[in-house]
Amino acid sequence: MTIKEAREMAGLSRKEMAEVFKIPYRTLQNWELGSRGCPEWAEILIIEKLQRMEGNKMKKRMRYEVCWVGGERDGETLFATDDDQVAMEKAYELIEEYDEKYSEPEYQGIAIFDCIDPNHPVGVEDW
Repeated sequence: MTIKEAREMAGLSRKEMAEVFKIPYRTLQNWELGSRGCPEWAEILIIEKLQRMEGNKMKKRMRYEVCWVGGERDGETLFATDDDQVAMEKAYELIEEYDEKYSEPEYQGIAIFDCIDPNHPVGVEDW
């Protein structure tokens, strides 16, 4: 597999890959077009990382924040991660704990926000 094939399978444009990997765009272009060779050790590492990203372009670049909903603490980040499953597990854990400790209007629940669009919370029930 080539770097270009791995990049395309990961759903990244050449520009996005250059930004994510901190590789100059022209260098990446030269590698993919064959006008210059990528060092073998670097090619192996790059392809491995791209394969782990395959199909998860947004997931790998997303940040999830588990936040307090209600009262003066509304919107307070309680936990942050780049893994949606970890965010969901933590949200359920906090819901269990906080539902017993707090009541409205001080506490109305827990929300998960993605940092791509923090104005639209992702409801745990709708995950």
